[in-house]
Amino acid sequence: MASIQSHQTAQIKVERTGEVVEVTCSDLPWNSAQDGEEREMGSELIHYAEFEFDGGTAAWEVWEYPAGCFNYSESNVEGGTLLRDFKFLFGP
Repeated sequence: MASIQSHQTAQIKVERTGEVVEVTCSDLPWNSAQDGEEREMGSELIHYAEFEFDGGTAAWEVWEYPAGCFNYSESNVEGGTLLRDFKFLFGP
């Protein structure tokens, strides 16, 4: 399985304080799960992580399909505003 990487950090503006928090992709506790059945080019994997900050939570889901290739991502922030998101890629 390839590792999740990003060309840049994510930035979150905390709703309660106005502080801007910077999150590094490599510091997140990534978990993975297979999404559904085997497909033509192998299994699709979903990687997900959460980050808690003062007054909120940010969550990311990243789809890998085929193996080693970025397919799609979603992010959700509660208690803040996502100012800049990750630019995901997969590496060795």
